Amino acid sequence: MDNISKSLDETLLSKSTDDAAKAMKNLSVDLVEFNLDTLVNNEAVKELPVVKTLLIAPKVIKGISDYLFLKKILRFLFQLENTTLKEREEFLGKLEGPKREELLSNLILVLDKHDHLHKSELQGKLFSAYIKGMLNFDEYMALTYSLNMMDVKALPVLVSFYVGETSHTLKPETIYNFIFLQLVRIDNSLIGTYGGGGPTYERNRLGMLMVEICTDAKIPQDYKDKIMGISK
Repeated sequence: MDNISKSLDETLLSKSTDDAAKAMKNLSVDLVEFNLDTLVNNEAVKELPVVKTLLIAPKVIKGISDYLFLKKILRFLFQLENTTLKEREEFLGKLEGPKREELLSNLILVLDKHDHLHKSELQGKLFSAYIKGMLNFDEYMALTYSLNMMDVKALPVLVSFYVGETSHTLKPETIYNFIFLQLVRIDNSLIGTYGGGGPTYERNRLGMLMVEICTDAKIPQDYKDKIMGISK
């Protein structure tokens, strides 16, 4: 695991990461369907330090479902295309040795646990946002946990809630799962008041960040202002 963590660090600080992402984008490669043996033979991809490490460690590869982990790593890395080498250098340079090693080691564990390849792609978007300062550490960790725990097929449902649909259109188990993951806020203040009332479900900052970073959805500005507590 230490070797993989070290090679991931080297990969983030390598221009080959940008070259590989660009090459795959130009080829319009579908990393789910594309034959991985062919993919890692691409001149740009096979120069990635983390690819080299995994390909020369057959015991590691065999223990992580026959290249599945490598697929997750590549899907993650190719979502860093909107970061620059300088941004990645500055980001990692600000982290002290132990904290940097812990961050990358935990990232490897997260990617390995993903039950859907698309999650690794979304994790790349979250990490990219963290590098660019769109997320602080606590927000990045909270969203990483939420992504790892959620059913990735539920993401479009979360998007619908944030762009305009009300919670009344959601199944109870879905809305409470979002609440558990801190992506939706529950307000129980009306319960027990005169005339009665039930809980209400509201958009919050973490859910807004998840939707904006991981999807192409546009949240209405008045919703965003309310979430951020901005009064007109």
